[in-house]
Amino acid sequence: MVAWIKAYDLTRDRRYLGQARDIFEAMTDGWDSTCGGGLWWSTSATYKNAIANELFLTVAAELHNRRPGTPGTRAGPGASGPGSARAL
Repeated sequence: MVAWIKAYDLTRDRRYLGQARDIFEAMTDGWDSTCGGGLWWSTSATYKNAIANELFLTVAAELHNRRPGTPGTRAGPGASGPGSARAL
């Protein structure tokens, strides 16, 4: 997912952002409240791994930061550069 977001940043091709969003949405099915919440490491649901959860949360933030008009992010008013509303 992070690679799709970086591809979007480089090309501004919204299809890349769409791919990242689609994968992220599919991953949300793996979230539950066991062990205080988070994603399972695999579909066998035998344990939760910090790395998988960190990447999931990173992608959530990266996708959010690319929403036009999001205050306090690169996509917020007055922002410039990759991922900003002006660049979109």
